[in-house]
Amino acid sequence: MIEKSKLVSVCLPTLNGETHLKEALDSVKAQTYRPLELICSDDQSADDTPAILRKFSEEVDFPVYIYDHEPAGIGANWNNCLKKANGEYIKFLFQDDVLSPLCIEKMITELSGQEEIALIASKRFLIFNEDKRQKYSNWIEEYGNLQEKIENKKGGKILLDKSFFCSKAFRSHPVNKIAEPSGIFFRKDLIKKTGYFREDMVQILDVEFYNRVLKKGKIIILPDSLYGFRLHEQQESVRNEGKHGRDFELYDQLLLKNYFWYLNVSSRLQLLDKYYPFVARLYRYFNKTIQKNKSG
Repeated sequence: MIEKSKLVSVCLPTLNGETHLKEALDSVKAQTYRPLELICSDDQSADDTPAILRKFSEEVDFPVYIYDHEPAGIGANWNNCLKKANGEYIKFLFQDDVLSPLCIEKMITELSGQEEIALIASKRFLIFNEDKRQKYSNWIEEYGNLQEKIENKKGGKILLDKSFFCSKAFRSHPVNKIAEPSGIFFRKDLIKKTGYFREDMVQILDVEFYNRVLKKGKIIILPDSLYGFRLHEQQESVRNEGKHGRDFELYDQLLLKNYFWYLNVSSRLQLLDKYYPFVARLYRYFNKTIQKNKSG
């Protein structure tokens, strides 16, 4: 049963988002769930983003809080939204994306009464100019279905726990198999258990966050497409193209340090080969010996 009195904070970090911002805001206005508030953290936009936000705040029947933020990377802006949020629940939305009208209602219904579930995500639909379909065809083929390689589906839903780290899918491409931040929903007190998003990453800070979530609880991915992810040349992932090398280096270091024993043998060896090749040789030897003794 939905607890109708529980406030949901929709967190919207912005930076020069005037082109698609109104569509994102209108999708918040169209939500069937109440009560909610909108928390906007703006990284000193030089376009009409602040004006669009102010105008929207005058048109809706729920609180809209607009905070100026000193630019310090996307993670810092995401975290500023979280720090300003007053709600018991958090729903992220990025300035280029949209939520389906039932998004929050369906997610809070799923999460209510399930304390072992730490985070809800969903599938998504893609938004792009049809004239650019050919241009985006390779991207769509690679990233159109983030959950394609995940096998543990139950009744259409995907339920993930710590065992996911040991699966073949975990280290396969694409690295993000949960959702973009516009597709996630969680209780705000989860941040006390996991910590905030890393501010030293620019591309896969959401993936690194999901790993920490899975150490604390379970993740459900709903089969419904409850948010729209927009493809265009100015989106954050495109602007950050070429900057993600350090992200993946740091990511591997974190896997080695914090998740090594959760991983399968193949993934462990990949990391050891990269950072400690001598240890990798020893590990192979002892693992082969153990397997031989088991079979004998």
